[in-house]
Amino acid sequence: MGYDSALGHGADGGPRDCVAKEDRMDRKTYVQRFARLQQEMKQAKVDLVLFADREDLIYYTGMTNFDCLSMVIPAEGEPHIV
Repeated sequence: MGYDSALGHGADGGPRDCVAKEDRMDRKTYVQRFARLQQEMKQAKVDLVLFADREDLIYYTGMTNFDCLSMVIPAEGEPHIV
């Protein structure tokens, strides 16, 4: 699952239906946030980050309407919602 599919964009580049309209942020914001995090992870020699707390999930996904969600972010590659 790549940035687009994990973060609320469908294969056509448009928003996915499962993400409420008010929860969507633009793709550029997503990519910048993940790129900055991954850069810091590499500098700190951290291979993987797991977010399960609501505040981080809101910041990195833009979604606010969820009950149970976590996200795995590798130092290289694409994030995954689990």
